[in-house]
Amino acid sequence: ASYFSDMGTIKINRDQWHSNTETALEVMSGRDLLITNARLVNNPTSGLFNTVPVMFESCQIDSSEEVALRIMNGSLGLSKSRMMANHLAVSLSEGSSARITQTSFEGNTANILAQPSVSLSMSFSSMVNSRTGIQLGNYGELELLSNHFGLIDDYCIDARGPHLQSILLRQNVVNMTGGILKSASKSGVINIQSNTFTNNLSAFQMHRQTVKHLDHNIFFETPSFDSAILTDELNYRWNCIYPQLDLSGDVPDGNLYLNPEFDENYYLKPQSPCLNGGADGFLIGALGARPETRPTLQP
Repeated sequence: ASYFSDMGTIKINRDQWHSNTETALEVMSGRDLLITNARLVNNPTSGLFNTVPVMFESCQIDSSEEVALRIMNGSLGLSKSRMMANHLAVSLSEGSSARITQTSFEGNTANILAQPSVSLSMSFSSMVNSRTGIQLGNYGELELLSNHFGLIDDYCIDARGPHLQSILLRQNVVNMTGGILKSASKSGVINIQSNTFTNNLSAFQMHRQTVKHLDHNIFFETPSFDSAILTDELNYRWNCIYPQLDLSGDVPDGNLYLNPEFDENYYLKPQSPCLNGGADGFLIGALGARPETRPTLQP
């Protein structure tokens, strides 16, 4: 429908690409592309971007038969947007990067497929009602801050390569999924801190001694995992575990084994032991008591 090549800076506002027979918007190299308040609906591929930084803000992209957004050798910004009912919401080719904030992924068959050496950051977003979550390639880098994952059939995060740069999960709510994190990596740094995990079919599947920190999380009705995944079992502390998980191996006593006392939407009741049960009275879990908003991210 629209094709650009070797362009400078382009701003597109309130345009619509609907029911095209091929790629709706294709850009092959450029300086910058900003798309705001646009709708890309019912296309085979809604957008293909090669060697161009592209930013979507307040957009709706849904019902793509193949891929909603395909990023090749470039960067993607996605803010305050909705990705709905796509076969694959975002495809990131090798060496690409993406920064996603305040965006909802809902009803996609697959959400994010990242090839090797991709850097991906997602914050204050949601990913629900999907078959798969985030698939991370070899030497990938992933940062997830203050997101909600729910009703995902498979693992929310699947790191498929033998090596990774880093994975950080912090202040996320993960509920009713097939699993939290699956990793084939034998190198890299994985930190899992201040999250709320509830009613998941599985927790973690990964190699021995690959998790550096696992602290200040709530594990509620989520199955056990092998403590050998930790590089140092002393870093498995200040978690709230209910009912108590049957961990294999010797784990030091530094956790709470009490009902976290959830309020609505996984906030905590005033009497919850998690409100000040962490190190130096710090919060355990992703959310404090209602009507408090999400806690400020700690350094």
